[in-house]
Amino acid sequence: KQRSGTFGLSLLFRMMPLITHWNRLHPDTSPIIALQIDAFLDKMRLQVLGDATDPQYFEKLIRKYLLNDKINNRVCLVMRTDEEYLVKKETKEQLELEHVAVQLTDTQMQDIDLQTKQLNAYQSIEPNVNVLPTLQRTDIPILAPDPLHVHSDKQHRCTFLSTDTITNDLVYFRLLYDLSSSTIPNTFDCTSHSPSHLVPLLMPMYALCLTGMGASDKTPEQLSQ
Repeated sequence: KQRSGTFGLSLLFRMMPLITHWNRLHPDTSPIIALQIDAFLDKMRLQVLGDATDPQYFEKLIRKYLLNDKINNRVCLVMRTDEEYLVKKETKEQLELEHVAVQLTDTQMQDIDLQTKQLNAYQSIEPNVNVLPTLQRTDIPILAPDPLHVHSDKQHRCTFLSTDTITNDLVYFRLLYDLSSSTIPNTFDCTSHSPSHLVPLLMPMYALCLTGMGASDKTPEQLSQ
């Protein structure tokens, strides 16, 4: 079986229904049974293919948990089209307009009429396309600038290589260092190393940062590449 980086989370999500509905289960029921798939399959084989074969085994389960469910733990949503929806909408809008029109004064109605005429006159004006920015072939340089110009800098005895490029104000950072059990580089000094007993303390922080930078769906093989 393939083991991915999210294997532990998949096991937790498999147990989540039993944890959520704990109060409706038998007191001796453990969420671990959600992981014991082989035991459930063996029990199902006995019901379907064993000596005590029940030809309506699945039908009874559907009738018990879906059709005749008395716990009301499901939602039945029925959608019906309304053939008079548009007529009702237009009628409601007309009533609202009439209600507003009754409360308007003569001056307000004249202002609305004037604004309507001004809007119609503005919308009927032919747009001037000459004001739009244009681009000619001569505006494009023949030789494009080198997008991979690398800058070298040193901070705390560590060498940093950077490249200026268009990333919409996003910074892409790649770091490579030794994570063996014997040595871990110090954050502020690339030449010094922390004792091995700090590994259990630093690894949870590393895992938290790793899954918070868009790498939660990557397998260890993909991260190593």
